[in-house]
Amino acid sequence: MAGLARYLTAAVLVRGADSGATVGLLLLAADRHQPAAAGGLLVAALNAPHLAGPWLAAQLDRARDRRHLLAAAYVGYGVALAAGALALGKLPTVVPIAAVALAGACGPLLTGGLSSVLGDLASTRDAPAPAASGATRTLASGPGGGRATGAAEPAPSRRGRTASRDPGPSRALTRTGGATRTLVRGRSTHASGTADSTAGRRSRGWDALTYGVGNTAGPAAAASLTALAGPLHAVLVLAVAALAGGVLVLTLPLRGRATTASAVSLRAGLAVLVRRAPLRRGTTASAVSLRAGLAVLVRRAPLRRVTVLTLLGAVELGALPVIAVRFGAELHGTAAAGAALTVAYGGGSLLGSALVTVWPLNGEPEVLTARLFAAMAAATALCALAPGYGVALAGFGVLGLLNATSFTATLAARGAYAPAGAQAQVFVTSAGLKVAMAAAGAALAGAAGQRGPVLLLAAAATTGLAVVAARLDALIRPAGRPAAGDAR
Repeated sequence: MAGLARYLTAAVLVRGADSGATVGLLLLAADRHQPAAAGGLLVAALNAPHLAGPWLAAQLDRARDRRHLLAAAYVGYGVALAAGALALGKLPTVVPIAAVALAGACGPLLTGGLSSVLGDLASTRDAPAPAASGATRTLASGPGGGRATGAAEPAPSRRGRTASRDPGPSRALTRTGGATRTLVRGRSTHASGTADSTAGRRSRGWDALTYGVGNTAGPAAAASLTALAGPLHAVLVLAVAALAGGVLVLTLPLRGRATTASAVSLRAGLAVLVRRAPLRRGTTASAVSLRAGLAVLVRRAPLRRVTVLTLLGAVELGALPVIAVRFGAELHGTAAAGAALTVAYGGGSLLGSALVTVWPLNGEPEVLTARLFAAMAAATALCALAPGYGVALAGFGVLGLLNATSFTATLAARGAYAPAGAQAQVFVTSAGLKVAMAAAGAALAGAAGQRGPVLLLAAAATTGLAVVAARLDALIRPAGRPAAGDAR
């Protein structure tokens, strides 16, 4: 249990730091009287490098001792985040943006990268049963496109498979590294099982819970520390949390690998970041082709429609933290009030993840996805019309809940409609594109210079456009006349 406890502590530390960094940087930019675009660019710089997730996954697969690379990434994240915070407002804006981008490049290893070593943790058989949670992340993503979403992408496993997948279109499942949970029930009864032991499934459940806790506690810590000591101290504390997570990772007892202190070297991990590490015996490199993944997403009609919903919806998700800081300040007079809106959003996401785990969604995944995204567009528009701060807080909580449930539906759709030999391509490509669109949304929201309600209405329009586009695609490709390569 000691090893699992250290793992869970490290996971909450690094994932909380990753989620809280977005809020902390936005508050710091406002405190330093930076242009509105600067905050959006900082968030975009933190998110966009997650596109490197597939490459980092291959490096992690090749590493002789993955603790080296993980620890180096967490130390690099903390140092780069602190450097960016200290430089903001004192050096040209390009300097903090570059530093934050360097931190973002380490981001995929804070999420799916860490999850990939859980199966080798020597003490997982002693794991107690976890509380319900449905949050998972991918090696190529950020928080639902943003950092305070509470629901995130499925992590590819260390052998190139996805940690969230579905064996067929009839019953959509999410598997967190082997822990299979029914999320959407379809009309057929076909489903595949899992070879994991009960203890292994429990440990995966605990791992999933760390995402929800981190995605809620990180922004909450950033907001509360800002109120107590200022935004710079808040970001520095988050950086220290990432450093502490790196130290804990070095102590994890992984089966089949050296665990003595003399065998652990940060230098070895840093070397893997800049050059190809030697292959472990019996390990094959697994590379996910972006072109092949795009081809599958475009050719198969249900996947194409779900991808349109996901990508245009991600623009809103990436913009929401930027909008929240501005909107909260307008309603309540302080930037910290905007951070509280982000915390409410994260809390709603955590609740939504738990709800869909206990009470699975019913229906066809594609139809569910479209309906839930339409509900998100309507809820976003209503938030823009909030007459007071309390109503806005409740509205952002509802948005978070809808995001978690709609995200569950998109995972189910990908697993249900992806061809058997392209699961990894579909999940990783979708995740990378989603993060890129979220980064674009954050940058656009920062550059827009509009008031909060106007930006919320624009975000609602973007998500609504996604629903319309998906519906038009379904009308153009009516049932019974699929295009070549389509799977309905």
